[in-house]
Amino acid sequence: MLWLGYWIVVSFVWLLRIPVNELMAVHLCGLTAAVFIFGWSLTVLLGALAVLSNQIIAPEPWFSVCSHFVLAVLIPVTCAGMVRYAIDRIPVNNLFVFLLGGGFFGAMIVTIVSALMALALFAVLGAWGLRVVVQDNLWLFAVSMFPEGFMAGAVLTIVTVLWPSLVKTYDEDRYLSR
Repeated sequence: MLWLGYWIVVSFVWLLRIPVNELMAVHLCGLTAAVFIFGWSLTVLLGALAVLSNQIIAPEPWFSVCSHFVLAVLIPVTCAGMVRYAIDRIPVNNLFVFLLGGGFFGAMIVTIVSALMALALFAVLGAWGLRVVVQDNLWLFAVSMFPEGFMAGAVLTIVTVLWPSLVKTYDEDRYLSR
């Protein structure tokens, strides 16, 4: 039930995007917390369904669906999976490392990596020159880092504190026992 609710919320959050030009729009991702709650594979499925539901609600050219899946789902979810892996390897058994490191700072790292990958893709495909893309659009990604981190940290904290049994990657014995 939580997974279905998360899918619906992410689908509608993605409709609230800032169009930069005819090729690019910026929106909150919201999938970093989902990786910590549901795991990598369920989050990729959730993101794919969100991309398809957005295509049904607000149709765009079909070639953009694949690029949107790669840039808004596959890259952020994989990066969040790597952040989760790094959090699991930290020897400190503190709940705040899981919540702040994974939720808040993890989402900020995911935003940076996603922005750099998107800019690299635009440069490789020749949509714009890399210098033009960085000068004109990099500030949008920098501005979206804090809201993304706050949203992911808040969602992960709320679900972990109120319903820890629903968080697939949370180990209560590790973080709460001395």
